[in-house]
Amino acid sequence: MFRDFNAIKSMVLVSENCYFKFTIDPNFINRGIEVEIEDYKNNFKNLPIYIMSLSKNLDELQKNSEKIVQFAIKHNYIYSDRLHIRLWNRERGC
Repeated sequence: MFRDFNAIKSMVLVSENCYFKFTIDPNFINRGIEVEIEDYKNNFKNLPIYIMSLSKNLDELQKNSEKIVQFAIKHNYIYSDRLHIRLWNRERGC
């Protein structure tokens, strides 16, 4: 995966509130996604990293979220839920 950390650093320098958010599927965990996320963590040590479950509906979210939560805990990331899916399932929020 191509990452231009110099370009990202430029954006971070001019932003007041930065963080990274990765939306992942449990299959990504088996493929070593933590290595890619750790690149961001190592290059931007003071920025929080949020992890969300890649889910298109409530059934997928309930099926996947526990694995994603455990992944976030294991790697000291912040888990962020997909509240719009929990509230409206497939529908978009207001």
